[in-house]
Amino acid sequence: MTQKPALVSATADLEFPNFIIVGAMKGGTSSLKHYLRQHPDVAFNTRRTNFFDQNKKWAKGPEWYAAFFEHARGTKAIGETVPAYSYRPNRKVPVPERMAQVLPDVKILWILRNPIDRAYSHYWFNVYLGRERRPFAKALAHHQKHGVEAQDDYKGRSVYVDQINLFLRYYPMEQMHILLLNDFKRDAVGAVNRVFEFLNVDPEAVVLDTSVKRNMTHRPRVLWLQGVLRKLFFKRSERLYRQIADVFAHRQPGYPPMDPALRAELAQFYAPHNTALAELTGLDLSHWDTPS
Repeated sequence: MTQKPALVSATADLEFPNFIIVGAMKGGTSSLKHYLRQHPDVAFNTRRTNFFDQNKKWAKGPEWYAAFFEHARGTKAIGETVPAYSYRPNRKVPVPERMAQVLPDVKILWILRNPIDRAYSHYWFNVYLGRERRPFAKALAHHQKHGVEAQDDYKGRSVYVDQINLFLRYYPMEQMHILLLNDFKRDAVGAVNRVFEFLNVDPEAVVLDTSVKRNMTHRPRVLWLQGVLRKLFFKRSERLYRQIADVFAHRQPGYPPMDPALRAELAQFYAPHNTALAELTGLDLSHWDTPS
């Protein structure tokens, strides 16, 4: 781990988060936040800031950032959830370095999903948002040939080991807690209680309600219609767009089965990355050999 940069000055009287859920996108971050915020000693910011990954936000300074946590002053565990933080370092934005300047002692939470399933879910999320109309295989082929924006990098955002290693340049592993979505699904209470212990709050202070699933993507019935709805409503209000898009979506979550040959190709691509991740973290990732 390299030496941490010096703290940004004049932050002593500001209220900052002491933990951040950094990813992975479409890995269960919304559900994890929903469960954590049920604890009386846990609070989150008033809205997502994207302070560390957007240059215009970063330029506003730590005082601007701290204002979103002032309401939680005195709470034992104060956090935010920004999955973009885990991936932006690969897009030449120094997120971990910036975080270490302002939050050298922050605890970092990861929740990781089978990388193939995460990539496929990411694809369908963009379809739902009206941003993607190509079949999954064609989208991957296009990205391979022409490059891709960070928010569309279905394959790259599932290479978790690279992302964690970038954070390890500035934070020790002891400041990180990594969950696996399979464990989370099998025993949400146990998984969340381990997070509470990591955050130094009493797990017995809350009886978790795990009945609600958060941020489930519903598959559109008519793909071309999503683009039309996006043009009409998304810039006005993302919430309004989602409400209208849900009317034209399948009622039950879930996606069509992935082509087995494409899945096998992706499995071959991720295999060395998953092996490196297992060696780095000590996690048993053998269940990633089958769909989650």
